[in-house]
Amino acid sequence: MTAILRVPSVLLLAVVGLCSCSLLTSVDGLTSGALPPSSEGGADASSDAPGAVDGGASDAEAGPSLDGGLNCAMLSPAPKLCVDFGQGRVHAAGLKTATDFEAQSTAGAPQPRLDSSQATSPPASALFELSDSNKVSYLLRTFDGPAAARIELSASLRVDGVGSSDMDLMELRFGDIDAAVFLQRYGEKLSILEAYGTDGGSDTLGIPLLVTLPFGRWMRVGLVLVTGASPTLTVSVDGTMVVDRRALVPFKSSGVLTIIAGCTDSVPSGTVKLWYDDVVANF
Repeated sequence: MTAILRVPSVLLLAVVGLCSCSLLTSVDGLTSGALPPSSEGGADASSDAPGAVDGGASDAEAGPSLDGGLNCAMLSPAPKLCVDFGQGRVHAAGLKTATDFEAQSTAGAPQPRLDSSQATSPPASALFELSDSNKVSYLLRTFDGPAAARIELSASLRVDGVGSSDMDLMELRFGDIDAAVFLQRYGEKLSILEAYGTDGGSDTLGIPLLVTLPFGRWMRVGLVLVTGASPTLTVSVDGTMVVDRRALVPFKSSGVLTIIAGCTDSVPSGTVKLWYDDVVANF
């Protein structure tokens, strides 16, 4: 994923230890779109579901409403972003696959593709294939506008491969790369990494999730980030809350929110396959 110093000395998300930015840091794109005011409804082309209507921004004071479902097209009200890869193309809902992101070339990154052999909501999921020479592959979407008071992101993911296959798996990025939350997998262990700016540059804060993601198993991870002067993060795994409103280091947002699914940085061992399905975002 590269311009944030994440560690290792360090590891993941935002959503996970997702080094310089993440492990490697590259992101592939979601289309840009303006964030509507919280009071504004209306159709949003970012949803795969035909005629989907934006349910509006969530109340920052409300309790977590993490999505534990496996078919985002069936959610009501429809979320701001729903990508179930059921439209016969990877780049549904304005998603992009990046070949260049923040001046870091990712031209050698393998492109994700549809895979009908694995899916939590048929007919297909998105498959990202990594190797020792190709360490990034992801999809992303960027939304312009003031930072929302509450942001939810969830996705179903599965990893197959050999060795430890350390990687950044999911990310919420705010404007510059000094402000981000990553989901990371080191060995089988999942954790969150918060990256934030300091007077001297940038720093990171790691949050272990005490949850493992073994090879060959689908898992759903949900994040709820409340922004503002006292930001907090809530994390659920397969519908069970594992982090409850954990205080984060305050960070500044330049007004651009980037949602990333896939691998933005990794240290793969041999060939590694990563599947995503039912990516959901609300703000």
